[in-house]
Amino acid sequence: MAMTLFTKLDEEWAWLARSKRNAETLHGWAEAHPVLSPFTDLHDLIEFVQRRNQAVANDRVHVALVDLAASDQLAARTMLCAVQPGLVAIAMQYRTAGDSQDDVASAVVAAAVERIRTYPLHRRPARVAPNVLLDTRQIVSRTLFRPRVEEVELPPWSAALAESSPEPDPAAELAELLEAACRSG
Repeated sequence: MAMTLFTKLDEEWAWLARSKRNAETLHGWAEAHPVLSPFTDLHDLIEFVQRRNQAVANDRVHVALVDLAASDQLAARTMLCAVQPGLVAIAMQYRTAGDSQDDVASAVVAAAVERIRTYPLHRRPARVAPNVLLDTRQIVSRTLFRPRVEEVELPPWSAALAESSPEPDPAAELAELLEAACRSG
């Protein structure tokens, strides 16, 4: 059985979350963001933010992570882990888009990392995790479906419209359009 991207991310996270060096980094983050000070390691932080009964506290942690993520890869990876259950749901939603499961998962993770690293905290300072997931869903939707829309074949009579002058006489344009429609049946 092939490992999925999310399984690989989970395995990597198990090591990152318990790393002493990363725990020291977390303590450094807490100096700039005191909301992070109660956590002994990244594993504790993720357990905290994945509890659903403390939305306000979770949002404060997400704000701190996104603020750090603009310049800190570990903070971005931590935020990615915090929203991973939502990313899995997005990947499941788009798995029927005609692409392979791995391609969809890769698109979802890439979009999420990009959004986490560039999140506009000054414009959207609340409900950070849901906004990251919403933005990710929109990016993935455009990525997976836009090329298919551009591949739609136009009807033959549309060429007559494209070749018309920039400011055609409405009566002449209508006549040309009707003539093209009659020719094409």
